[in-house]
Amino acid sequence: MFSGASKTFSKHPRLVKQNRPPLAPSIAVVLIAAGALIFDAVTPQIISVGIFYVGLVLTGFWSPKPKAALVLALLATILIIIGFWLAIPDKTSATEAWWNRAIVIGTVWLVAVFVWHIRTLERKLQEQIEIATSLSREMDHRIGNHLQLVA
Repeated sequence: MFSGASKTFSKHPRLVKQNRPPLAPSIAVVLIAAGALIFDAVTPQIISVGIFYVGLVLTGFWSPKPKAALVLALLATILIIIGFWLAIPDKTSATEAWWNRAIVIGTVWLVAVFVWHIRTLERKLQEQIEIATSLSREMDHRIGNHLQLVA
């Protein structure tokens, strides 16, 4: 009698615990992006602080969606370009500074593709594990039925 009511009650949107991503990755992304821009602003133009931007892309491992790494790479690319104008001008030519930043952008996108590929493979592997688990449960169930029949 009450089982139907409890199912309806438990499906109420305000009462169901929602699967929200944890706040820590979002805070880490903001902190790394802000730190990269601040560090970029206090260093000469020739130094593009690439490690921070690569770290920003690596936070894509925290996201359940593989495309998050590509979005973070786009964000890092924009920040690298903005960082050129925030950086302290030095005696190097703009061409050298842009070449350095182009290398960092290439590195960021290379890391993003690796993260995206790894996350995609993890997702496929998880699907295969779920299929194997359900097949194993089904096999156990059928074996149990056959043993009961034999007994």
